[in-house]
Amino acid sequence: MALVGIIANPAASKDIRRLVAQGRVVPDWEKVNIVRRVMLGLQSVGVNHVLAMADSSN
Repeated sequence: MALVGIIANPAASKDIRRLVAQGRVVPDWEKVNIVRRVMLGLQSVGVNHVLAMADSSN
């Protein structure tokens, strides 16, 4: 049984450093898609349990 933990930070890439340095801001929907792709990849290599930290940004 393989187990993977995911901690996704919804506030990442929205800080002042990105604004003043003209860094890329990643929208929340793109972060969701990244996590989905990671989970599909984990499934394809046999991981059958994923733990995710609750999102407290709501």
